[in-house]
Amino acid sequence: MEDIVKNETDQGKAAETSAGAEPVELQARDIQMFRFMHEQGYLAHSHIKSAFWETCSEEAGACHHRLDKLVSAGYLAKETGVKKKLSVYRLREKGLSELFQQGLHGSISLFKLNGYHRTNMDHDLKVTNLRIFFRKHGLDGWTSERVLRQRDFYYLHVPDGFLKVYGDLPHLVVPA
Repeated sequence: MEDIVKNETDQGKAAETSAGAEPVELQARDIQMFRFMHEQGYLAHSHIKSAFWETCSEEAGACHHRLDKLVSAGYLAKETGVKKKLSVYRLREKGLSELFQQGLHGSISLFKLNGYHRTNMDHDLKVTNLRIFFRKHGLDGWTSERVLRQRDFYYLHVPDGFLKVYGDLPHLVVPA
């Protein structure tokens, strides 16, 4: 009788773990990606791979597998745009709570992908490409439109982003 009760309990635990996602230990790269994603609103797979898995081969699929785990664990949501039928990732409540615990949420609310964002996705993706370009070249002082809008200019027109550049800009040398 005890064996039957133990067996049922083990089956119940196995059902709970198989129904829910396996636990994911978050890495520093995940937190950086969460913050980047939260500031931009959403990111395409190509953005995530370019910004956070640049040195990994496409054949290994490390970026894809990690994103699948984070979606299954409830940190990210995978959604599709209207025009391009492009899959994008956005942060969910669980991911935002991780940023909040580390003080990295930037006092902006959780992004919800609505019809306006779905139809104007091309523009947002181009802005994100630009931010990643600057980031790769050592200019990571970007403040996104979402941060500007919620923090400073709630009712005003705001730029797509603001890049703070430290130091002198290179001078153009014109031959005489």
